[in-house]
Amino acid sequence: HSLVAKNMLTDEDVEIPADRIVLCLGLKPAKGLYEALSGKLERVYQIGDAQEVDRITGAVQSGFDCARSL
Repeated sequence: HSLVAKNMLTDEDVEIPADRIVLCLGLKPAKGLYEALSGKLERVYQIGDAQEVDRITGAVQSGFDCARSL
């Protein structure tokens, strides 16, 4: 009925009440679409999580940087 996590700043255990827990572990870049289209289209750019797993701000920045370079 709960999750026990460690506060990395204080090294204390913290109990969090929960009905369900979803873990998101072992992230890898999603390169499948890029690899499938690369070589079949004139221009294909690898950005966001296809390039490297990051937070949403990193993905948006990656897209902005690519668009700006065009």
